[in-house]
Amino acid sequence: MASRFPVHVTVRLVSGLPRLRGRKAAKALRHAFVHGCNQGRFRICQFSVQGNHVHLVCEAADATALARGIQGWKIRVTRRLNHLWHRNGTIWDDRYHSQIIKNLRQLRNTLCYVLHNARHHREQLPAWANGVDPYSSAYYFHGWNDDRWREGLSPPQDERPPVARPGTWFLNTGWKRHGLLGLNELPVPN
Repeated sequence: MASRFPVHVTVRLVSGLPRLRGRKAAKALRHAFVHGCNQGRFRICQFSVQGNHVHLVCEAADATALARGIQGWKIRVTRRLNHLWHRNGTIWDDRYHSQIIKNLRQLRNTLCYVLHNARHHREQLPAWANGVDPYSSAYYFHGWNDDRWREGLSPPQDERPPVARPGTWFLNTGWKRHGLLGLNELPVPN
């Protein structure tokens, strides 16, 4: 794993737990994102929360930094959600799936897949969200080809964003060579 390449990570809940797409769970997840998105050698730059899994687009200095960063984030989420759900124990499958993204077109497709993943899973988006998934980092993404969807939306009232700024050229600028993302673009499966 080279530090210049982003990584697409998927983490899954164990079966039998409540869905992650709800206001209370979103608040717990948000806290974990805010406090775990930038750990120096590990950054979560984009995410999408689905019913039983979470997609992350990360940057890490090496495989050890990736593993420790994901582990730390999962621990933060576990503590918050176990408190919310009045339970103890693990909430995540033992392993996570990761895919190193080595070319710009693949990265663009991954960003589209992650940010539009709710459509892939046929989730209903609320009308007030103007076509973006409120359970994703879409509001903090600066690669949309049209920002008019933000009209009428109040910016989040948080001091800290739930995602880190990309540190690599690949994730910051490079992928844009293949075009900005459209709001109605269908995600390409990875």
